[in-house]
Amino acid sequence: MNIEHKFKKKVMMWGISAALSLLMFAVPIFAIGTVVAVPVQAVSDFFDGIGTFLFGDGETDADQLVVIIQSAISNSETQTQIKQVYTSKIDNAEEPIPLHQLVVIQLITGIEFEDMNDDLLDRMIEASLTRVSKTVVDDEGNESVIEEVGLNELSLYVDNLKKHEPFKSKLSDVDTSAIVQIIERVGSVDVNSSIPQEIIDKYKGKLLYPFRQKYGVGDSIGIYYPSGVPEMHNGLDIQAPCGVNAYAMDDGVVTQVGNWDNLRGNYIFWENGDMQYRYLHFQQPVPHRVGDAIKKGQFMGIVGNEGYSFGCHLHLETRHNGGVVDPLEILDAHNPVFE
Repeated sequence: MNIEHKFKKKVMMWGISAALSLLMFAVPIFAIGTVVAVPVQAVSDFFDGIGTFLFGDGETDADQLVVIIQSAISNSETQTQIKQVYTSKIDNAEEPIPLHQLVVIQLITGIEFEDMNDDLLDRMIEASLTRVSKTVVDDEGNESVIEEVGLNELSLYVDNLKKHEPFKSKLSDVDTSAIVQIIERVGSVDVNSSIPQEIIDKYKGKLLYPFRQKYGVGDSIGIYYPSGVPEMHNGLDIQAPCGVNAYAMDDGVVTQVGNWDNLRGNYIFWENGDMQYRYLHFQQPVPHRVGDAIKKGQFMGIVGNEGYSFGCHLHLETRHNGGVVDPLEILDAHNPVFE
């Protein structure tokens, strides 16, 4: 990355920070406890102004946008509106549709709750579903055609919506992949989303605690305030002291390694099938390379305070097919440090 590009990226980050500050504090907001509820239209206006600009070569900027959207739906009054508008429609849908994927589309298109009529809701629900006609033959050789209904891929769901107003005029100039990313990130921490029970059953009690002794835990999945402003936190902070060895919680293959990164410090990502693991903020570069095979219990690095960190700890992330999973849901529930 040349100096000019680095400078442009730094200017971009300053611009985003300024835009976030303007949105979070210059527009009307309603503070309830530590949760900031951003008006629906404010989210839409911000999205219009920044658009795909936020979805470049890093994750932090997209996380900041997700924080705004998540803040908008975390307020108790907004939660009540969401239930009033969506509950009966979702309950009567032919397939269970994740609530957050409907709400996110509403937010980024700037539709007020009172304007969410049956036509809009039906269009969103229909766009969420895929229908396949299938011919079946019974024991007597008689053929019949049945319709199978399932959930669409998110990209197809968004593309379907882009064909109709008001979604067409609002979303047509925004990359589908950017909208999908927003939906996935909000869904990963949405209180209305849950981890499939089969994933919990598959991994709970089978993942290794990353240290030789137990330590307290700090922030977990959700919105937190490390520097006084809301940010998205996609992992679990285990408060191990600097200098302590951390070990792999599962087998896998290394997919990414970084050293002296301003955000993650020294870090390592690895994956095992549909699960991905991330350790951040190591004191020293990790002794592994991309492609290395990892065994559960293998030394991964030394706890530090490098990168965007406010004290010695291990930032631990678990993801299933790219979606954030709360480590507290799949680590052993009887582990004393999590009780």
